[in-house]
Amino acid sequence: MFCNIQPYVQRQLLITACLNIGYILIGYEIYWTGPIIPKLLNIEETPLTRVISATEASWVASLLLIGADVGAIIAGYAANLIGRRPCLILSGVLMIISHLIVNFPTSLGIIYAGRICIGASITMFLLVTLVYLGEISSPNIRGMLMTSASIFHSFGGFVVYCVGPYISYTQVGYVFFGISAVYITTSCFLPESPVYHVIKGNEEAAKESLRKLGRDKDIDTELKKMMEQAVKTKTNSYLLRELFTDKGNRRALCVTIPLYIFQQSSGNMAVIFFATTIFNSAGSSIQPHIATMIVGATSLFSAIFSPMFIDKHGRRILLIISTAGCFASMVSQ
Repeated sequence: MFCNIQPYVQRQLLITACLNIGYILIGYEIYWTGPIIPKLLNIEETPLTRVISATEASWVASLLLIGADVGAIIAGYAANLIGRRPCLILSGVLMIISHLIVNFPTSLGIIYAGRICIGASITMFLLVTLVYLGEISSPNIRGMLMTSASIFHSFGGFVVYCVGPYISYTQVGYVFFGISAVYITTSCFLPESPVYHVIKGNEEAAKESLRKLGRDKDIDTELKKMMEQAVKTKTNSYLLRELFTDKGNRRALCVTIPLYIFQQSSGNMAVIFFATTIFNSAGSSIQPHIATMIVGATSLFSAIFSPMFIDKHGRRILLIISTAGCFASMVSQ
């Protein structure tokens, strides 16, 4: 069946499959605190010389978000400076180094530092991947390739929720290192984005990259679009100004900001970070780690089936249903 797919689609699917391994790592890292914080609160399982307090547990989880701001700044400059492909490899290497710090801590401060670095590497990967996929994928399959990320992100979280309760603190890290090794190895074979070649003024390399990606039906037209894009992206100040001066961009901003506020207000990150701890405190009849797995499975299920509903019913209705579900859940508490 795979052999019947057009060659350019095969190549772009393989590239996306490699990037999706990275998304498994992202999900693993974000959901990591779910099964890990209970270990840090248990003197028999913690790698530290003492158990941590509730406040310290909150810092272990939330410092990831502080590191994310740093990663966003790095990604913005590095993607155009050294290229998309090196950034993707670098973000994977940084994730491994950061998790090594967290996996073998000598103090709580070491875990804090590692979590900040993990946050930076996660954001760097996410931002560069979005840019990279948008630049290398053909328009007719771009949506499918980019929506697949949420499935593998949720799968990574489901994996750590499933294995975390049954293995030690250090062994949870070993699983991560195994997945990381696969990602780093495969990412070394990724082609560079043709847009990056255009930014650097290497049109021949850009044409060759388009041919390798199977986007050679109208290279001159594609190259012209990329050159126009490259001119716009040379100065960040231009992009920032355009965000407010362009009517379409202003409307998009007015839509996306409230959506992000609603998303964060739903408490989804708190549930992800402290799932096992929350269920343990709630005194449910279901074992906390089983309830946590159910949360992970629900997230994965939603990620798999949401694209089907989006294609059939559109984005708006799914957003309304999702927001209504969050509202009902918050009220019921």
